[in-house]
Amino acid sequence: MKSKTKAVKEAEAKEETPKAKPANGKSKPTPKVETPEPDVETSDRLPTSLADLKASKSGLVTFLFLSGKEKEAIAKELQAAFNVSDVQAVKITRRITGRSRFFQRAWELTFGQELTKAK
Repeated sequence: MKSKTKAVKEAEAKEETPKAKPANGKSKPTPKVETPEPDVETSDRLPTSLADLKASKSGLVTFLFLSGKEKEAIAKELQAAFNVSDVQAVKITRRITGRSRFFQRAWELTFGQELTKAK
């Protein structure tokens, strides 16, 4: 009868698989490829201009919401600009305006003033 420790050791030995050896018997080290560090300016995901902001769905929705437009009007503009369905436009508008409201509230708390709304 085998003891538990001996049985466990045998099971562990069976689980270990031998490492594959190269055909010539010598292992070749993999060359290290150094990647250049990304430039801070090129890796920045924030838009640099108002046109860049409006070029994305979320940027357009945020701009229009902070400008004072209603959600329905924003969804219609989004639908026309990016050729998305009505349902998709409403979902995107709802998701992004929630974030915009958070940004707007954070601005008010930080600077003690409301964002100016151009209508």
